[in-house]
Amino acid sequence: MDAKIVIVGPKKSGKSYLADFLCDEVTSGEEREYYPTKGCRIVTFESNANKRSETLNIELWDISGDENYDNVWPAMSQGANGAIVVYDGTKPVDSAELTKWFKPFIKGAGIKAGQCAVFANNPSLDIHDIDYTDIEGPLGKASLFETDISTDPEGVRDAFNVLLKGVREAIVSKRDREEDNLLNS
Repeated sequence: MDAKIVIVGPKKSGKSYLADFLCDEVTSGEEREYYPTKGCRIVTFESNANKRSETLNIELWDISGDENYDNVWPAMSQGANGAIVVYDGTKPVDSAELTKWFKPFIKGAGIKAGQCAVFANNPSLDIHDIDYTDIEGPLGKASLFETDISTDPEGVRDAFNVLLKGVREAIVSKRDREEDNLLNS
């Protein structure tokens, strides 16, 4: 079973590091120099988080947060089965900033709340006065996770696996509907 998941959010929020971690290209706590993503970068890997289900072949689309690429965002969202919206968890959440990722990537791809997650990235950096539950607007229904690869790598994987469960269910449900339509036509 194939799944396309887009990772979107503002520049310098940790999207590429998250993508590299999820596909095992980096380990937790590994220091890296910042290099902005140019347009989009696709990494692929397999996941079998739910041992009773078939393996998911995942395409993780690490999409630049640079608004110079916004004219191609709708094309990048085509065929997406899931989305992760990442923001810098060391700063107060700006719902308007996060909502701008909703229309081209989530609404445009027909992604439902169970197929979408919001990652407040790096919340362990001694910031205690931020309310991570204060996301308003259309992303308010998505699952919100405080993620920090350096201090809780398994928590990041667990959050991703919650998303994968919703993505898998949506893919299976769509496949079942398509099969029923074929049989009933």
